[in-house]
Amino acid sequence: MTNPSNPHHPEKPEYPSYDSYRSSEPSMDGSAPSSGQSPMPAITGAIETQSNRVAAWALGLAIAGLILFFTLFGAVFAIPVAMVSLILSVIAIGKARKLTGADTRFKMSVTALVISAATLVLSIILWATIFMFVSNSDVIDCFEVTDAAERDSCLQDSVSGWLN
Repeated sequence: MTNPSNPHHPEKPEYPSYDSYRSSEPSMDGSAPSSGQSPMPAITGAIETQSNRVAAWALGLAIAGLILFFTLFGAVFAIPVAMVSLILSVIAIGKARKLTGADTRFKMSVTALVISAATLVLSIILWATIFMFVSNSDVIDCFEVTDAAERDSCLQDSVSGWLN
């Protein structure tokens, strides 16, 4: 529709006011609202729920540390990853105690704490055993031998002497 006095600017259509819609909207309890009632329910005392994201990070790092422990090369990195996960787990447990609602992730935090503590203990035992084996045997002397065949026989003799 164009305005006959000004053909370049169309007329704005007439829309009904918001008040006419207000009376037709049902309220939250299913009954029709009265003419003076607001269509939006009043929010009183709403508590914003927060998620404990630290717990997810702690659990992820705990699992990563455990996987690293079972790999030969990654066993070197299992201790620092487990230590970071242990610290994050303690922080997540503290945060979970402060939060309310269903998304506190307290059990996830405790699971991360247990996994990271177990990974840390197992890694320390592994490295203590390796250190004890290397320091109590002649394995270090075997690496000074230049001939590969002699080095292999030296390592076999050292390992068999330590196991017997």
